Amino acid sequence: GRNAFHAANRVQSSGMPALEAEVMRLVAAAEFDTSSAAWKKLSGSARSLIGAMLRVRAEDRPSPTQALKHDWLREVLLDEMDETVDGSASMRGPPFAAKEERWRRLDGFQRLAWLAV
Repeated sequence: GRNAFHAANRVQSSGMPALEAEVMRLVAAAEFDTSSAAWKKLSGSARSLIGAMLRVRAEDRPSPTQALKHDWLREVLLDEMDETVDGSASMRGPPFAAKEERWRRLDGFQRLAWLAV
């Protein structure tokens, strides 16, 4: 994937401190790249959650409980759940190694979404 704050690379020739400062400025201003193929490939509901979690003011961001109730995250979590006969939920899916491999295949936006939650 491509760094969502790659616009900071324009100051790279000024050295690492300038690059880090520019990344922090972009993060603080919630200025992230929405033109990349990786971003456009995400579903609208995934982009909605990521955008909400990247809002500058903390009070404008969803709480962890609200984020867990977001349509996209509920869809993803439901893909991992299997309902048993008595109505309780049990985890299914690949063993840890396969899940780790799936994590490696996530792009930067997808990892950011999971880490933010």
